[in-house]
Amino acid sequence: MGASTIGATEGGGVACKRLPPLRSEEIFEAYRSCFQAQLRAFEAHGIPVLATELHRMDGVGSGPVAYCVQPLVDRHALVPPRLDREATLAGVELVETILERALAYVAPTRGFDGQLSNWMVQNGELLYLDVTTPLLRDENGAEAARRIEEIARGAGASDLVLCLISGGGSALLIAPVGGISLEDKQNATKLLLACGATIHEFNTVRKHLSRAKGGPPSCRGDRSSRAARSRQSRASVSLPEGASGEPAQPHLASKDISKAPPGLRARAILG
Repeated sequence: MGASTIGATEGGGVACKRLPPLRSEEIFEAYRSCFQAQLRAFEAHGIPVLATELHRMDGVGSGPVAYCVQPLVDRHALVPPRLDREATLAGVELVETILERALAYVAPTRGFDGQLSNWMVQNGELLYLDVTTPLLRDENGAEAARRIEEIARGAGASDLVLCLISGGGSALLIAPVGGISLEDKQNATKLLLACGATIHEFNTVRKHLSRAKGGPPSCRGDRSSRAARSRQSRASVSLPEGASGEPAQPHLASKDISKAPPGLRARAILG
């Protein structure tokens, strides 16, 4: 995980967030490219960002170390403390402005962590702070999912597969089942949002539309894979329902979609 420090320059204080270790210059350059692409996307689509720079330093006995550097801000300028102080109407208007900008920005190929604590108001201007996790999707996501499937499919009875469950994994592990396109899955998501589905209902449907979520077929097919899964199950850590679509855990709900809540049946899947 990253670590935050506070420093001072001639222009005033700065906040420096050290990013997770980067093993090589190649990885650093790839991250910097994504970081800059995220900043350009914010600028192009109406998300004003607090002045931000990415700094590189030599690591000790490892790859380069990256820091995200921003001006030090007064904590009272953050949106949550402001909401504590603002009159009800002013607070509602502030939250509505954030929602409007978030909805205008988010698209199938881009997203961001829009929680209120990631926003501040400076000199009357609403600014976004958290830029260290670029959420940009392209065809590489589908290729990465295919590679993960390939690794899982190749696991045998003597292999141990370790699966890291990370926030946002369900959005990045793109592997629609046969006959369903990525656009179909996006439309299903919109319909689920429109009918007020809970996260558990979301994942019930999404796991039926994915080759990977809810336990991929490649991990539950032949005898050797089942043997490996048996050992994995005995050693697995209990995860919250819905964590990244639980790619390593079988889904407990019936595969019969007709047993899903009425609002989530074929209408949600087929549009």
